[in-house]
Amino acid sequence: MTIIRLSILLLIFSFNLSFSFQSYTLSGVVIDKSTGDPIEFCAIGLVGSTTGTITDKEGKFSLSGLPDHKFTLVFSHIAYENKVLKLSPKNTDQTLTIRLNPKVVDLDEVSISAKGRGKLARQRRRELGNFMKMVLGTEYNERLIQLVNEEVIDIRDLTSQSWKFSKNYDLVFVNEYLGYEIKYYDFSFIMNKTTKTFIGYPVFKELTPKEPEDLVKWKKNREEAFKGSLKHLLFSLISDRLIEEGFLVNITNFDPTSNIDSKDYERVSNALRTGPSAVNPNLKLTKVENDNYEMWVDGTIELFFTNPVDDTTEVSYILLKNETTKVSQNGNLHNPLSLMVYGHLANLGVYKMLPVNYLPDYLKSN
Repeated sequence: MTIIRLSILLLIFSFNLSFSFQSYTLSGVVIDKSTGDPIEFCAIGLVGSTTGTITDKEGKFSLSGLPDHKFTLVFSHIAYENKVLKLSPKNTDQTLTIRLNPKVVDLDEVSISAKGRGKLARQRRRELGNFMKMVLGTEYNERLIQLVNEEVIDIRDLTSQSWKFSKNYDLVFVNEYLGYEIKYYDFSFIMNKTTKTFIGYPVFKELTPKEPEDLVKWKKNREEAFKGSLKHLLFSLISDRLIEEGFLVNITNFDPTSNIDSKDYERVSNALRTGPSAVNPNLKLTKVENDNYEMWVDGTIELFFTNPVDDTTEVSYILLKNETTKVSQNGNLHNPLSLMVYGHLANLGVYKMLPVNYLPDYLKSN
Protein backbone atom coordinates (compact mmCIF):
# COMPACT_ATOMS: atom_id res chain seq x y z
CA MET A 1 0.00 0.00 0.00
CA THR A 2 1.34 3.44 -0.91
CA ILE A 3 0.96 6.07 1.76
CA ILE A 4 0.79 9.58 0.31
CA ARG A 5 1.73 12.00 3.06
CA LEU A 6 0.71 15.52 2.24
CA SER A 7 -0.36 16.87 5.61
CA ILE A 8 2.96 18.37 6.65
CA LEU A 9 3.15 20.42 3.49
CA LEU A 10 -0.41 21.40 3.03
CA LEU A 11 -0.67 22.66 6.54
CA ILE A 12 2.67 24.23 7.19
CA PHE A 13 1.32 27.61 6.10
CA SER A 14 -0.61 27.84 9.37
CA PHE A 15 2.49 27.32 11.53
CA ASN A 16 2.07 29.15 14.82
CA LEU A 17 -1.01 31.10 13.71
CA SER A 18 -4.22 30.91 15.68
CA PHE A 19 -5.52 34.35 14.80
CA SER A 20 -7.01 35.46 18.08
CA PHE A 21 -5.95 39.00 17.25
CA GLN A 22 -5.19 41.68 19.83
CA SER A 23 -4.33 44.50 17.36
CA TYR A 24 -0.58 43.88 17.52
CA THR A 25 1.47 46.12 15.20
CA LEU A 26 5.07 45.68 14.11
CA SER A 27 7.21 48.37 12.45
CA GLY A 28 10.74 48.51 11.17
CA VAL A 29 13.17 49.07 8.34
CA VAL A 30 14.67 46.70 5.76
CA ILE A 31 18.25 47.35 4.64
CA ASP A 32 20.98 45.80 2.50
CA LYS A 33 23.18 43.74 4.82
CA SER A 34 26.37 44.73 2.98
CA THR A 35 25.82 48.43 2.34
CA GLY A 36 23.20 49.44 4.89
CA ASP A 37 21.13 51.05 2.12
CA PRO A 38 17.34 50.96 2.56
CA ILE A 39 15.46 48.46 0.40
CA GLU A 40 12.32 49.78 -1.28
CA PHE A 41 9.44 47.54 -2.40
CA CYS A 42 10.38 44.68 -0.10
CA ALA A 43 7.27 42.54 0.47
CA ILE A 44 6.45 41.49 4.04
CA GLY A 45 3.86 38.76 4.42
CA LEU A 46 2.32 37.02 7.43
CA VAL A 47 2.67 33.35 6.53
CA GLY A 48 -0.58 31.59 5.76
CA SER A 49 -2.67 34.74 5.61
CA THR A 50 -3.71 37.67 3.43
CA THR A 51 -1.98 40.12 5.80
CA GLY A 52 1.02 41.93 4.32
CA THR A 53 2.66 45.19 3.26
CA ILE A 54 5.67 46.60 1.37
CA THR A 55 8.49 48.92 2.37
CA ASP A 56 8.58 52.56 1.28
CA LYS A 57 11.51 54.37 -0.39
CA GLU A 58 13.26 54.61 2.98
CA GLY A 59 12.88 50.88 3.56
CA LYS A 60 10.35 51.43 6.34
CA PHE A 61 7.23 49.34 6.98
CA SER A 62 4.37 49.01 9.43
CA LEU A 63 2.29 45.84 9.65
CA SER A 64 -0.83 45.65 11.82
CA GLY A 65 -3.37 42.92 12.47
CA LEU A 66 -0.77 40.46 13.79
CA PRO A 67 -1.61 37.74 16.32
CA ASP A 68 -0.67 38.20 19.96
CA HIS A 69 1.43 35.02 20.03
CA LYS A 70 4.07 33.34 17.88
CA PHE A 71 3.88 34.03 14.14
CA THR A 72 6.04 33.83 11.02
CA LEU A 73 6.91 36.63 8.60
CA VAL A 74 8.54 36.38 5.17
CA PHE A 75 10.60 39.29 3.79
CA SER A 76 11.11 39.01 0.03
CA HIS A 77 12.58 41.10 -2.77
CA ILE A 78 13.52 40.16 -6.31
CA ALA A 79 17.16 41.19 -5.78
CA TYR A 80 17.64 39.67 -2.31
CA GLU A 81 17.45 36.34 -0.56
CA ASN A 82 14.27 35.65 1.37
CA LYS A 83 14.34 36.07 5.12
CA VAL A 84 11.94 34.05 7.28
CA LEU A 85 11.44 35.20 10.87
CA LYS A 86 9.51 33.34 13.56
CA LEU A 87 8.55 35.94 16.11
CA SER A 88 6.76 36.23 19.43
CA PRO A 89 5.33 39.56 20.65
CA LYS A 90 6.58 38.77 24.16
CA ASN A 91 10.19 38.60 23.00
CA THR A 92 10.24 40.99 20.02
CA ASP A 93 10.80 44.73 19.87
CA GLN A 94 7.96 46.49 18.07
CA THR A 95 10.56 48.19 15.85
CA LEU A 96 12.84 45.86 13.87
CA THR A 97 15.86 46.26 11.60
CA ILE A 98 15.89 43.54 8.94
CA ARG A 99 19.08 42.94 6.95
CA LEU A 100 18.82 41.09 3.63
CA ASN A 101 21.60 39.40 1.67
CA PRO A 102 21.85 40.21 -2.07
CA LYS A 103 20.68 37.29 -4.21
CA VAL A 104 23.31 35.34 -6.14
CA VAL A 105 22.02 33.83 -9.40
CA ASP A 106 23.58 30.54 -10.55
CA LEU A 107 23.61 30.95 -14.32
CA ASP A 108 24.42 27.28 -14.90
CA GLU A 109 21.29 26.12 -13.08
CA VAL A 110 19.11 28.67 -14.86
CA SER A 111 20.35 27.59 -18.30
CA ILE A 112 19.78 23.91 -17.54
CA SER A 113 16.27 24.37 -16.15
CA ALA A 114 15.31 26.56 -19.13
CA LYS A 115 16.18 23.91 -21.74
CA GLY A 116 13.32 22.12 -23.44
CA ARG A 117 13.13 20.71 -26.95
CA GLY A 118 12.16 17.34 -28.28
CA LYS A 119 12.56 14.45 -25.84
CA LEU A 120 13.60 16.68 -22.94
CA ALA A 121 10.55 18.93 -23.44
CA ARG A 122 8.21 15.92 -23.42
CA GLN A 123 9.87 14.56 -20.30
CA ARG A 124 9.59 17.95 -18.59
CA ARG A 125 5.88 18.22 -19.42
CA ARG A 126 5.28 14.74 -17.99
CA GLU A 127 7.24 15.41 -14.81
CA LEU A 128 5.58 18.81 -14.33
CA GLY A 129 2.20 17.13 -14.70
CA ASN A 130 3.05 14.73 -11.86
CA PHE A 131 4.35 17.63 -9.81
CA MET A 132 1.14 19.62 -10.26
CA LYS A 133 -1.00 16.64 -9.22
CA MET A 134 1.03 16.34 -6.03
CA VAL A 135 0.90 20.03 -5.16
CA LEU A 136 -2.62 20.93 -6.25
CA GLY A 137 -4.33 17.77 -4.99
CA THR A 138 -6.57 15.29 -6.75
CA GLU A 139 -9.57 17.57 -7.26
CA TYR A 140 -8.35 20.52 -9.34
CA ASN A 141 -9.41 22.09 -12.61
CA GLU A 142 -6.27 23.02 -14.55
CA ARG A 143 -8.15 25.84 -16.29
CA LEU A 144 -8.73 27.59 -12.94
CA ILE A 145 -5.26 27.47 -11.40
CA GLN A 146 -1.86 28.26 -12.86
CA LEU A 147 1.72 28.00 -11.69
CA VAL A 148 2.92 31.26 -13.22
CA ASN A 149 6.66 30.58 -13.03
CA GLU A 150 6.94 26.83 -13.59
CA GLU A 151 10.09 27.38 -15.66
CA VAL A 152 12.14 27.99 -12.51
CA ILE A 153 11.86 24.34 -11.44
CA ASP A 154 14.92 22.32 -12.39
CA ILE A 155 14.02 19.06 -14.14
CA ARG A 156 16.71 17.34 -12.07
CA ASP A 157 14.58 17.96 -8.98
CA LEU A 158 11.47 16.67 -10.77
CA THR A 159 13.12 13.39 -11.81
CA SER A 160 14.98 12.74 -8.54
CA GLN A 161 13.92 9.54 -6.76
CA SER A 162 15.93 10.21 -3.61
CA TRP A 163 14.66 11.14 -0.16
CA LYS A 164 16.42 14.49 -0.32
CA PHE A 165 14.36 17.65 -0.60
CA SER A 166 14.65 19.72 -3.75
CA LYS A 167 16.20 23.16 -3.88
CA ASN A 168 14.12 26.02 -2.50
CA TYR A 169 11.88 27.77 -5.03
CA ASP A 170 9.68 30.84 -4.86
CA LEU A 171 6.53 29.71 -6.67
CA VAL A 172 3.56 31.85 -7.67
CA PHE A 173 0.12 30.27 -8.07
CA VAL A 174 -2.91 32.15 -9.42
CA ASN A 175 -5.99 30.33 -8.15
CA GLU A 176 -9.08 31.60 -9.94
CA TYR A 177 -11.16 28.88 -8.27
CA LEU A 178 -10.84 30.52 -4.82
CA GLY A 179 -9.74 34.00 -5.89
CA TYR A 180 -6.22 34.09 -4.45
CA GLU A 181 -2.69 34.63 -5.63
CA ILE A 182 -0.40 32.45 -3.51
CA LYS A 183 3.29 33.22 -3.28
CA TYR A 184 4.87 30.07 -1.89
CA TYR A 185 8.29 31.09 -0.56
CA ASP A 186 11.16 28.63 0.00
CA PHE A 187 9.07 25.83 -1.50
CA SER A 188 10.83 22.44 -1.52
CA PHE A 189 9.55 18.94 -2.16
CA ILE A 190 10.14 15.20 -2.35
CA MET A 191 8.57 13.07 -5.06
CA ASN A 192 9.39 9.36 -5.04
CA LYS A 193 7.56 6.05 -5.16
CA THR A 194 6.48 6.01 -1.52
CA THR A 195 6.19 9.63 -0.45
CA LYS A 196 4.98 12.86 -2.01
CA THR A 197 5.49 15.82 0.25
CA PHE A 198 6.29 19.55 0.14
CA ILE A 199 6.98 22.39 2.55
CA GLY A 200 7.19 26.15 2.33
CA TYR A 201 5.77 29.50 3.42
CA PRO A 202 2.66 30.60 1.50
CA VAL A 203 1.38 34.18 1.59
CA PHE A 204 -2.06 34.95 0.15
CA LYS A 205 -3.37 37.95 -1.76
CA GLU A 206 -6.94 38.53 -2.90
CA LEU A 207 -7.35 38.55 -6.67
CA THR A 208 -9.07 41.50 -8.32
CA PRO A 209 -12.36 40.28 -9.82
CA LYS A 210 -12.68 40.58 -13.59
CA GLU A 211 -16.48 40.39 -13.42
CA PRO A 212 -18.90 41.26 -10.58
CA GLU A 213 -20.03 37.64 -10.38
CA ASP A 214 -16.48 36.53 -9.57
CA LEU A 215 -16.92 37.64 -5.95
CA VAL A 216 -20.08 35.55 -5.62
CA LYS A 217 -18.36 32.55 -7.19
CA TRP A 218 -15.29 32.85 -4.95
CA LYS A 219 -17.39 33.14 -1.81
CA LYS A 220 -19.27 29.96 -2.73
CA ASN A 221 -16.11 28.04 -3.66
CA ARG A 222 -14.27 29.11 -0.49
CA GLU A 223 -17.10 27.87 1.68
CA GLU A 224 -17.15 24.55 -0.20
CA ALA A 225 -13.36 24.22 0.18
CA PHE A 226 -13.66 24.91 3.91
CA LYS A 227 -16.26 22.22 4.49
CA GLY A 228 -14.66 18.93 5.40
CA SER A 229 -11.20 20.49 5.80
CA LEU A 230 -8.98 19.92 8.83
CA LYS A 231 -9.69 23.45 10.04
CA HIS A 232 -13.44 22.78 9.74
CA LEU A 233 -13.04 19.61 11.80
CA LEU A 234 -11.01 21.28 14.55
CA PHE A 235 -13.38 24.24 14.70
CA SER A 236 -16.32 21.82 15.01
CA LEU A 237 -14.58 19.83 17.76
CA ILE A 238 -13.91 22.91 19.87
CA SER A 239 -17.34 24.48 19.33
CA ASP A 240 -19.13 21.13 19.85
CA ARG A 241 -20.74 21.24 16.38
CA LEU A 242 -19.58 17.93 14.88
CA ILE A 243 -23.04 16.63 14.03
CA GLU A 244 -24.33 20.01 12.85
CA GLU A 245 -21.34 20.39 10.52
CA GLY A 246 -21.68 16.90 8.98
CA PHE A 247 -18.91 15.01 10.80
CA LEU A 248 -18.82 11.58 12.38
CA VAL A 249 -15.68 11.06 14.46
CA ASN A 250 -14.38 7.91 16.13
CA ILE A 251 -11.19 7.14 18.02
CA THR A 252 -9.68 3.88 16.76
CA ASN A 253 -6.65 1.67 17.26
CA PHE A 254 -6.01 1.61 13.49
CA ASP A 255 -2.50 2.47 12.30
CA PRO A 256 -2.89 4.17 8.89
CA THR A 257 0.82 3.63 8.16
CA SER A 258 0.42 -0.15 8.27
CA ASN A 259 -0.73 -2.63 5.62
CA ILE A 260 -3.57 -3.86 7.78
CA ASP A 261 -7.02 -3.67 6.21
CA SER A 262 -9.02 -0.90 7.87
CA LYS A 263 -11.86 -3.41 8.44
CA ASP A 264 -9.68 -5.33 10.91
CA TYR A 265 -9.43 -2.72 13.62
CA GLU A 266 -11.51 -1.70 16.59
CA ARG A 267 -13.30 1.57 17.21
CA VAL A 268 -12.33 2.09 20.82
CA SER A 269 -14.35 5.24 21.40
CA ASN A 270 -17.09 7.31 19.83
CA ALA A 271 -16.49 11.07 19.90
CA LEU A 272 -19.69 12.42 18.41
CA ARG A 273 -19.93 15.20 20.98
CA THR A 274 -16.51 16.62 21.74
CA GLY A 275 -16.60 20.19 22.99
CA PRO A 276 -14.14 21.39 25.66
CA SER A 277 -16.53 20.39 28.46
CA ALA A 278 -17.19 16.88 27.09
CA VAL A 279 -16.05 13.85 29.06
CA ASN A 280 -14.29 11.45 26.72
CA PRO A 281 -11.61 8.96 27.78
CA ASN A 282 -9.82 9.07 24.40
CA LEU A 283 -10.07 12.69 23.24
CA LYS A 284 -9.88 15.77 25.46
CA LEU A 285 -9.76 19.52 24.81
CA THR A 286 -8.35 21.75 27.55
CA LYS A 287 -8.39 25.54 27.32
CA VAL A 288 -4.90 26.89 27.97
CA GLU A 289 -4.61 30.62 27.08
CA ASN A 290 -5.94 33.30 24.71
CA ASP A 291 -8.77 31.11 23.41
CA ASN A 292 -6.34 28.30 22.56
CA TYR A 293 -6.82 24.66 23.41
CA GLU A 294 -4.63 21.64 23.99
CA MET A 295 -5.99 18.55 22.28
CA TRP A 296 -5.07 15.14 23.69
CA VAL A 297 -5.80 11.99 21.70
CA ASP A 298 -5.24 8.38 22.69
CA GLY A 299 -5.45 6.55 19.36
CA THR A 300 -6.15 7.49 15.73
CA ILE A 301 -8.92 9.90 14.76
CA GLU A 302 -11.19 8.34 12.14
CA LEU A 303 -13.16 11.00 10.33
CA PHE A 304 -16.24 10.67 8.13
CA PHE A 305 -17.59 13.78 6.44
CA THR A 306 -20.71 13.93 4.30
CA ASN A 307 -20.05 16.36 1.46
CA PRO A 308 -23.19 18.51 1.03
CA VAL A 309 -22.30 19.24 -2.61
CA ASP A 310 -22.62 15.69 -3.96
CA ASP A 311 -23.78 13.81 -0.83
CA THR A 312 -20.67 11.59 -0.86
CA THR A 313 -18.91 10.41 2.30
CA GLU A 314 -15.21 11.21 2.61
CA VAL A 315 -12.97 9.20 4.97
CA SER A 316 -9.76 10.45 6.57
CA TYR A 317 -7.43 9.46 9.41
CA ILE A 318 -5.47 11.77 11.69
CA LEU A 319 -2.50 10.58 13.71
CA LEU A 320 -0.80 12.84 16.23
CA LYS A 321 2.97 12.52 16.41
CA ASN A 322 2.72 13.17 20.13
CA GLU A 323 -0.26 12.73 22.39
CA THR A 324 -1.14 16.44 22.35
CA THR A 325 -1.25 19.42 20.02
CA LYS A 326 -2.41 23.03 20.36
CA VAL A 327 -5.39 24.39 18.42
CA SER A 328 -6.95 27.86 18.28
CA GLN A 329 -10.63 28.44 18.92
CA ASN A 330 -11.30 28.93 15.21
CA GLY A 331 -9.60 25.70 14.19
CA ASN A 332 -5.99 26.59 13.29
CA LEU A 333 -3.18 24.30 14.38
CA HIS A 334 -0.28 26.00 16.14
CA ASN A 335 2.13 23.42 14.73
CA PRO A 336 0.95 21.37 11.74
CA LEU A 337 4.07 19.21 12.08
CA SER A 338 2.44 17.72 15.18
CA LEU A 339 0.19 15.45 13.15
CA MET A 340 -0.17 13.46 9.92
CA VAL A 341 -3.32 13.05 7.82
CA TYR A 342 -4.29 10.17 5.56
CA GLY A 343 -7.15 9.41 3.18
CA HIS A 344 -9.27 12.24 1.78
CA LEU A 345 -7.53 15.04 3.71
CA ALA A 346 -4.15 13.89 2.39
CA ASN A 347 -5.37 14.32 -1.19
CA LEU A 348 -6.22 18.01 -0.82
CA GLY A 349 -3.72 20.56 -2.06
CA VAL A 350 -3.06 24.17 -3.00
CA TYR A 351 -6.16 24.23 -5.22
CA LYS A 352 -8.37 24.17 -2.10
CA MET A 353 -5.97 25.88 0.30
CA LEU A 354 -7.47 28.75 2.27
CA PRO A 355 -5.71 31.42 4.34
CA VAL A 356 -5.78 30.79 8.07
CA ASN A 357 -7.70 34.01 8.67
CA TYR A 358 -10.61 32.70 6.57
CA LEU A 359 -13.85 31.63 8.24
CA PRO A 360 -17.17 31.32 6.37
CA ASP A 361 -19.81 33.91 7.17
CA TYR A 362 -22.24 31.38 8.62
CA LEU A 363 -19.74 30.50 11.39
CA LYS A 364 -18.48 33.98 12.27
CA SER A 365 -21.45 34.72 14.47
CA ASN A 366 -21.27 31.41 16.33
